[in-house]
Amino acid sequence: MLTHIRFLGTALGVLVSPLPSVLKRSLAQLVRWKISVLPGRLSSFSYLVGDALLKRAFRGSRVPARLIRTFPWKVRMQLDVAQKTQRALYLKKTYEPEVLHYIEKQLGPNDGFIDIGANVGFYALYAATRIKRNGGVFAFEPEPKNFTALKRNIELNGLFHLITAVNKAVGDRAGTETFYINPWNEGGGSLNASDTFHDDEQRFTKEETARHFPRVPLTTMVEVTTLDAYIAKEKINLPHPLIIKIDIEGAELSALRGMQDLLKHGTPRIICEVSQDGIAISAFLAQYRYRPFSLSLNGVPTLLSTMPERMKTVLFLKEPTFEAPKQF
Repeated sequence: MLTHIRFLGTALGVLVSPLPSVLKRSLAQLVRWKISVLPGRLSSFSYLVGDALLKRAFRGSRVPARLIRTFPWKVRMQLDVAQKTQRALYLKKTYEPEVLHYIEKQLGPNDGFIDIGANVGFYALYAATRIKRNGGVFAFEPEPKNFTALKRNIELNGLFHLITAVNKAVGDRAGTETFYINPWNEGGGSLNASDTFHDDEQRFTKEETARHFPRVPLTTMVEVTTLDAYIAKEKINLPHPLIIKIDIEGAELSALRGMQDLLKHGTPRIICEVSQDGIAISAFLAQYRYRPFSLSLNGVPTLLSTMPERMKTVLFLKEPTFEAPKQF
């Protein structure tokens, strides 16, 4: 069924792809409105069709298809609907609600938030609406285009006093490393080398990717820091409680190994997309008395009896912090 729905959207995208960019952006606005007003399954159906339509319509576009979306928490973002993650942010009624609800329940005005793999700033911006202390949010993003978009969105909302944008990757050692760009998915770049590239629906070889994106470099050199080193160098007095969100496409374990001082002496709550090495990640964090939890759509944690190798969202909590959510 899903395959047929996406095929319909792709077929429509082929029909509209010759249109000028301005008309295709207007179409994206219409699709977004349609998704927002339709209920339940009709909205989900419209999203699947609209996402496939716009994906195909803007394929190979050399000009960004940027549109402004205002979210219910009064944050505005400029999003390129030709790009996978930004298109999802623009079209969906909500995005990863389990993470948003957990942050909403746990993050107070004097708390801190560290976003490792910030992409274009969705979570960092949301956290900044909850935190009132200057410099309470840190957003790390190494990919050059994403970092430019991140800064643009912080500026759009006048939040540079709350959010520190850092153009570095976070790993287990400081230096300069190769960063592998995924042109199919602007949120899919990583410090980890891979023989395939994905857009969450399909996988493509390096050869297929190079043929489809002949003008896009597939690697770039980026500066890497450990979180412990960054905190020490910048003389940051981190607030408590603290939430760390990690989404770095398979390099999660490396980032965690680079924050051992923080894990030993602090009690950060860690929201992690586990792309691989789930058992090793859980074992590593267990040394610091962390245990893994799933999150319900309402952001309520449930202790995991076993840790899978891969999981979209895992919450790691240190044992003394197993407490009821805060209410603000």
